[in-house]
Amino acid sequence: MERHWSYLPYTINAPSANRPIMHWDITVSETLNCAECTPKSYDFSYHVGNSFWDVPVSNLFYKSVETIMHAEITGGCSPNLYCPLQNVTREQMAKFICAAIEKKKTSACTTAACSNIFADVPNGNIFCSYIEALYTNGIVSGCNTSPLLYCPLNNTLRQEMAKFICNTMEAANVDYCTETTCDEIFADVPTSNPFCPDIESLYYNNIVSGCSNSPMLYCPNNAVSREQMAKFLVLALEFSL
Repeated sequence: MERHWSYLPYTINAPSANRPIMHWDITVSETLNCAECTPKSYDFSYHVGNSFWDVPVSNLFYKSVETIMHAEITGGCSPNLYCPLQNVTREQMAKFICAAIEKKKTSACTTAACSNIFADVPNGNIFCSYIEALYTNGIVSGCNTSPLLYCPLNNTLRQEMAKFICNTMEAANVDYCTETTCDEIFADVPTSNPFCPDIESLYYNNIVSGCSNSPMLYCPNNAVSREQMAKFLVLALEFSL
């Protein structure tokens, strides 16, 4: 006997006025019935979105920001705000990255009480445990060796972020970001740049594409914004909604 399938499209509206919490997911149960088959039920979870007032759907980084919020990597910079255009400091970067690694691979970035590894990151620094966890796992080494400093309030530059992200990918999945020799893909990242292998490795892995196409530029000394940070993490660790 020939069976005919029918499809009924539908929409689900979740009014923002009814939003109970910032991170709001809804689950829809759907039951399929037909005359000569056993009914089957399926549950579908949806991330509602529009979580931050300052990151509208029109923002190029909207999906990336929503994705890391959905993964509980960030809660924003204040209630209902993400501050997308703010630069990411090195201490903030540590929390972003450690939370992302731990979400991707449990116990790969376990935090502990601050032990004052860096002279400029004391016990009172709320990011200390994340910074030291990254140091212990070989993801960061600091900005100065004698004395050992981290420069927590410095902005994170794009060239530095390339190394941090490449190390992050390795921590979450070994051999996932194998460094290559510098091929000078970007006109502003010559062989003399110590970050070139990391930058080009991310390029070959489709994590970065640069800041200009003609000529091909990476803008290595530009600071990374919070919205850009979201995209780095989503692409590098393959997070999805």
